Amino acid sequence: IMSAIEWFNTELSNIDMTKVYLCDFVFNADEINAGFIKDVDDIKWLFGTGLKEPKILIKNICVRKDEISVYGKNLDTINFETNGIKFVQFKASDGDLLYDYINSWEETEEEIIFDAIVECELNEYKGVITPQCKIIDCEVNEY
Repeated sequence: IMSAIEWFNTELSNIDMTKVYLCDFVFNADEINAGFIKDVDDIKWLFGTGLKEPKILIKNICVRKDEISVYGKNLDTINFETNGIKFVQFKASDGDLLYDYINSWEETEEEIIFDAIVECELNEYKGVITPQCKIIDCEVNEY
């Protein structure tokens, strides 16, 4: 096992392992709105093999710890709202940047600023329709 680890470390040392996402739209957090999310949700029937669901980069999302809920059977769903838009990340775990920052905070007044790759949809629960961004990945800018 050790020789395999050494081999991989040597062979892969010059390869950039940074995640790359091709985004269809880029917004600042204060620019994303329910109208845009509804427009994306209205054409969901088009998405499939030949046409992928759009990925959106939302920059400079600012949130405080007391604005975030972590819930679910395994405490692996992150949820918060900003500018009337619900953000949710499913199956979060150690190693996910937002999840790690939430678990490391000590003060409820602390805030972070991060960018997120999301997919948009309208979520209906008990007859209430809410614009929602599902977080695929994120990168923390400042905390």
